[in-house]
Amino acid sequence: MAEGASCRQAAERFGVSPASAMLWQESFEREGRVAAKPQSGRALAPAERPVIGLYRHPLGDQL
Repeated sequence: MAEGASCRQAAERFGVSPASAMLWQESFEREGRVAAKPQSGRALAPAERPVIGLYRHPLGDQL
């Protein structure tokens, strides 16, 4: 891409799909951005947050 690599070569180098490499390249050309956009969205309400530690495995202490 910028260094003469193809999208496929760049994708392989960075461990992404060729389509993703193309989207990153287009984003860079349009906006000069080399990082992901900040994610928007609301914070989870307490009732929506995942509960950790309340699940009991069916085999219990036999593991």
